[in-house]
Amino acid sequence: MVAGGRLLDDPRRRLMRLITVTSRGMLLLEALLALVVFSLGTLGLLALLANALRESGSAYWRSEAFDVASATLSGMWAQDPATLAPRFDAATEGPGYRALLAAAMRLPGVTAHVNAPLVVIDDSAPESRRVSVTVYWQMPTDQNAHQASVTASLPIH
Repeated sequence: MVAGGRLLDDPRRRLMRLITVTSRGMLLLEALLALVVFSLGTLGLLALLANALRESGSAYWRSEAFDVASATLSGMWAQDPATLAPRFDAATEGPGYRALLAAAMRLPGVTAHVNAPLVVIDDSAPESRRVSVTVYWQMPTDQNAHQASVTASLPIH
């Protein structure tokens, strides 16, 4: 049938009506899907940022611990080698050990009884002393303590 120069049963017209009816709400669905993808990407970025902050904090405390251990070891070079053992003995709390403990207590999780630093002096070699200084620290969220250890051979004058 023809009405006004157009077919009433035009197949193109039926197809356009069918597309219009079936695509209703698709724009909303596409927008919702785009929002979900964007949200997942943002959450991934936030997780990456949180991990980077945690690792940079860990690196900071590690460098502080190595600084304490290295400063103690370098101070031992200037002291009398014969008095190193009593000065850095943890049991008698010699003056060198007290200074080391005070410096180590700036680190998280260190007290006089928990995660206290350790000094080992090996006098077995006749011409030198092998000295090891180990400093511990522990973040509140960590299960185990971390350690920074510095070792050197000090000459016997």
